Amino acid sequence: MKFELDSYLISRPEKFREAAREIFQFIQARAGSLQPEISGDLIGWGRDQNDWFLLSLSVRKGGVMLYCAARVLDPYDDILRSRRTGMTCVKLSRLGTLDEQVLDDIVTKAFNPPADGKEHAGKAYAERAASKKQLTDFDAYLADKPEKTHDLARKLYTLIRSKIGEEPYAYDDHILGFGRRDDGWYKVLMAARASGVMLYTSGRILDRHADLIKKSWRTGKSCLKLTRWDQLPESVIEDIVDQSLAS
Repeated sequence: MKFELDSYLISRPEKFREAAREIFQFIQARAGSLQPEISGDLIGWGRDQNDWFLLSLSVRKGGVMLYCAARVLDPYDDILRSRRTGMTCVKLSRLGTLDEQVLDDIVTKAFNPPADGKEHAGKAYAERAASKKQLTDFDAYLADKPEKTHDLARKLYTLIRSKIGEEPYAYDDHILGFGRRDDGWYKVLMAARASGVMLYTSGRILDRHADLIKKSWRTGKSCLKLTRWDQLPESVIEDIVDQSLAS
C-alpha cells in the first residue's frame, strides 16, 4: 500500500499536524532510498536486526515524538535535556525545537547503524545504571505512587522478582530495572505512573504478541502500558518477562 502522509495525519492531534509534516519532510529528504512505513501510530524508516525502525515518529497529544537508538541521542543529552523523554525518544513541538544541525546529525546517524547491525543501550544510560543500588523496600517505592496502580504494580513486581530471584535496581524514583544485559542496561524494567504500570522490554518481544496487544497499549516500541492485570492473559505477561530475562 502506498504511504500517504495526509491519511496518517487526519487522525492525529490537529495542533501538531503541520509540525509533523515539516519534520516528516526533513527526515524524508535524508532517508535516501528508504521509504516510510506505517506501524500502529508510527511512521518509520529502515529496519535494524530486530526488524524495528532505524528512525520513526509519532504524532501525539504532547507533540511529535522522534524515536531512534540511544547511542544516537547520547552525545546530545545536554542539548536535549527535558525533551528526551526516554532512552530512545525526543519530543518535538515544531521543526525548530532543536537546532537544525543537531536534528540533521541525529537523523543521519540513525540511518547509519553500527557495522555489526547491533544496537546497544547508550553509554550514558549504561553508566548511570551501573551506579544504581538495589531496592530495599517495595512498599516505600509505592508510597508516593498513584494508589490505583499499587495492586497492579505489586503483581508485576512479584512476578518478575520470582523469576529472577533478586531485587530490582532503582534507576530513578519511578523506574525499577531487573537483571543486567551484556551492554550494562537492564533486561526488563517497570514503572508505576499516573496512567498505569509501564513494562519496558524489547520491541521484538512485544511484537511476538501483537495479535493480543492493542496499539494504544504500546506507548513506544519497547513499552507496554498495563492498567489491569487481566488486560492480557497472565501467561502472555509471563512469557514477555521470561523472554526479557533470557535476552
